Amino acid sequence: EMARVLAPGGRLLIANLQSFVTTRENPWHRDPATGEKLHIAVDHYITEQEQRATWQGPGGLIDIPNHHRPLGAYFQSLLSAGLRLEAFEEPMPTEDAVARHPKLASQRRVPWFYACAWRKD
Repeated sequence: EMARVLAPGGRLLIANLQSFVTTRENPWHRDPATGEKLHIAVDHYITEQEQRATWQGPGGLIDIPNHHRPLGAYFQSLLSAGLRLEAFEEPMPTEDAVARHPKLASQRRVPWFYACAWRKD
């Protein structure tokens, strides 16, 4: 639908969670004794499924549906709609951002999301 309403020459910018972090509700495998984050556990990567994403926001509890799909499903859909990939990035927090917000440190180990730009010819 996005490709259909996009004018020729128009650009579509997408930011999405990495598919490998949406295969499980809590993707980090932790050390049982210390709670330290050891690695991301990926399971059922190919299976498309809906999950709930819940976290505490400044105004209260945020609860939204999240749809897991493998990265290839997104790219294949956009490519088959006639869009052309122009840019792809996996932003990471800066060292300064981690110093101010230490909880971001794990996001320097694995990219949590990606951003891409597509163009309709």
